[in-house]
Amino acid sequence: MTDHFAQGDDADGPNANDLRFDMRGDASSEWNQTVFRILLEALNAKKADWGLPDMPDAYFMDLISEKFLRVRAYWRSAQRKVKDDGEMESWDEVESRLAQEQDTRGKAARQNERRANVSNVIVNSYTLLT
Repeated sequence: MTDHFAQGDDADGPNANDLRFDMRGDASSEWNQTVFRILLEALNAKKADWGLPDMPDAYFMDLISEKFLRVRAYWRSAQRKVKDDGEMESWDEVESRLAQEQDTRGKAARQNERRANVSNVIVNSYTLLT
């Protein structure tokens, strides 16, 4: 559907009541840009109710685009990959791989937090001594 829309065929574009990104496409694809504009219109309609700052549309469009890129990266990492032996991962293997990656990220985050806490203790102790 997204291909037909991009080629200018009679395919309908994104439905505002059932928005779907083209996860295989780039953020600059015509489909995704249309989705971004629909989201921006919805955001502008609710901006005052949500207490958002009065910023230019380009600012919010950048936020929407950046969020899409993060979601698409996660979506891509959750897809089945080809293993070294040429076979496709099973969905159980995908789940295991994602859990292992999450554990690795969690360990790194905890280690960084411990380092920051130690640095703060050292700085605060030095401040008290002077």
